[in-house]
Amino acid sequence: MRKSSPCCLSTVFFCILAASSAEAETLNITVTDSDSGNLLPCRIRLYKSETEKKPEYLDVCDGKVGIPARAGRYRLRVQHGPEYERSEQDVQIRQGKDMDLSVRLRRLVNAREKGWWSGETHLHFPGRLKGRSLNEESLKKLKLHMLAEDLNLAPNLSVCRSRLPVGNVWPPEHVIQIDADRLCTLRNWEDEKSPDSVIYFNVTRPFINPRGPVHGHVDRLIEVKRQQPEVWASLPAVNLEGVPELVATRSVDSIEIASHFCSWWIQTDWKGAPPFGGWGRKPPKSLDRTFRTRGLFHLQLYYGILNCGFRIPPSAGTAFGLRGPVGLGYDRVYVHLDEPFTNENWWKGFKAGRVFVTNGPILIVTANGKLPGEVFSCPTGKTLELNLDIALFSNEPVECVEIVQDGKVVQKIQEESISERIKAEPLSFARSGWFHVRAITAVTKTFRFACTGPSYVEVGDKRSTIHRPDVEYFLEWIGKRESKGKKVYEELLRQAE
Repeated sequence: MRKSSPCCLSTVFFCILAASSAEAETLNITVTDSDSGNLLPCRIRLYKSETEKKPEYLDVCDGKVGIPARAGRYRLRVQHGPEYERSEQDVQIRQGKDMDLSVRLRRLVNAREKGWWSGETHLHFPGRLKGRSLNEESLKKLKLHMLAEDLNLAPNLSVCRSRLPVGNVWPPEHVIQIDADRLCTLRNWEDEKSPDSVIYFNVTRPFINPRGPVHGHVDRLIEVKRQQPEVWASLPAVNLEGVPELVATRSVDSIEIASHFCSWWIQTDWKGAPPFGGWGRKPPKSLDRTFRTRGLFHLQLYYGILNCGFRIPPSAGTAFGLRGPVGLGYDRVYVHLDEPFTNENWWKGFKAGRVFVTNGPILIVTANGKLPGEVFSCPTGKTLELNLDIALFSNEPVECVEIVQDGKVVQKIQEESISERIKAEPLSFARSGWFHVRAITAVTKTFRFACTGPSYVEVGDKRSTIHRPDVEYFLEWIGKRESKGKKVYEELLRQAE
């Protein structure tokens, strides 16, 4: 595994100056690609000391920036997305003297060359709307953030309301081409009201008034899919109260497992956020109250959904624009494309499950040469053997790489055995199930990880193995609420093993 020195992540839409320009020297920074020598847009943070939490300066730039700062010693951190090494160094600014500094960043991996294109699924880009569309100034800023964070697709949530947005409330255009490798979309909507939320992407036309009463997120999800079945429905967290019933509609297209809870420490690190804060189900109180505990708990909830027979790919989003200094695409999903990069092709690859999600490592995995999302077949009475090819690139040390089969870790590769190419033992299936690979870093202040979308195995004519404990867990979650979703799980219980 190729890696560089550890460094925590964050960014913000504005900058914080240490002093007025009249009182300060100027730190002139130029950032370039170490191979090409070209200017490299990036995110820059300047700290007064190595242990200081709140930066003196924090912003994105096009590769050149002048930062006013009083004389003294600083810690400088420079980053250009997860595919490049980060730079972290001490800087001494002397009284009465400006300082020129060159920073060269080396590429860890070129994901696009391997067919992987990044996006995120929770974006509230700040800026004024002009005719329900981002104005030129906001688009210019969005482009800079996408370039600095090396993000390919940014679907902005132009409508946020907890009711069906009937009528002409949408921007006139949907897809805006930022450059050849980047685009944003605008006809997207978040239906958020405590304790639940659903995000809808690629609304193609105005909604009309429903035929009957529509109350709550489940009803609106069903109505959206009735009117526009092509609209993508994503859950922005796997632990929200209504997740079991929303999933039971079989209308959910993706679930964020790298969601803004992962970056909570970064978003509020100046105040010290509780690991178990926010909406939704929390880990049992008997467990350690750490971000890793919560991260693994969210993954286990997702595994429970898969063990109930639902095939839903994972997604990732930061709630950028609402959640403090976390950067655009900190939580991101990579989608593999065999076709040219377009909005339509990206979501098509996403639907097929050819994905991995990350807020740090780049994790590229194939099984018997097939990408995540593949459905393998095996005759009844036979055993299917899968050979995994795992490639890993990370800025931080990776503590372990784990292979998860039907919700349980069946192989764990420890740090001392982790390299850029990882050798795993073959994986065997004698009954229908699923698997994926995850990599967990040694970072303790947040949950920094990557994981692939699941792949599936069908043995004989059995599509899935339904796991009784997981069905019972979701029935307990729903509790006494009478709903169509509850009936779905009761039927699954009759099929469970």
